[in-house]
Amino acid sequence: MVRYRTAFVVVPLVAGLVFVASGQAPAKPRGVLAQLSPEMPVSLTDSPAGYEIGTFVGGPDMTLGYTVLEVGPDYVVLEDIAGIRQHRIPIYAIKGVVTTTLKPKQ
Repeated sequence: MVRYRTAFVVVPLVAGLVFVASGQAPAKPRGVLAQLSPEMPVSLTDSPAGYEIGTFVGGPDMTLGYTVLEVGPDYVVLEDIAGIRQHRIPIYAIKGVVTTTLKPKQ
């Protein structure tokens, strides 16, 4: 009887600890995707080597072909300008993120 009572106490305690430990904050993207953030307008180019994501810095607010919806540690979700299609692109399919500065440095 003591074994069952111990099992009724220990099993929920261990399950609760596992559940709490798994509730960590999501990892912030590093590397290539670190310069992307949600609601950022971007362009998307498809090439045989992979997707190329383009961003513009230093210019007027531009409406580009896509908007970043979500940036994960190993993927990015883009939505087209019409809001009809969403592209979930894994990191291995991204050739690079190109940043174009529109105002020259002084």
